[in-house]
Amino acid sequence: MAYLHTLLTLLTRGRVGLLQEELGLLLYHIADVDMPSFFHECLPQFVGDGSGADSLRYWTGQVDEPTFVKELGHFLNDFRVGHARQ
Repeated sequence: MAYLHTLLTLLTRGRVGLLQEELGLLLYHIADVDMPSFFHECLPQFVGDGSGADSLRYWTGQVDEPTFVKELGHFLNDFRVGHARQ
C-alpha cells in the first residue's frame, strides 16, 4: 500500500504533469493486484475524513483500465479543488 499512497501523493500534488498518464497507468497496474483493497482501504485511508472524502464520488469500482484512468482523473481534479479551498 505504500507504493499506492506514494503514487497518489505524487498525482494529487500536480507537479508531474508530463508523467501523469504514465503514473496513472502504473497506479492502475499496482492496484490491479488487489482492487477491492485499493477501493475499500487504500483510497479511504488516503483521503481521510476531511474534504477529500467528497472526491471519492466518481470512483464506481470499475476495474477495467480505461474507466479506472478516467475516474482517476476526476478524483485528482476534485481532490485538488477540495484541498485548494482549505
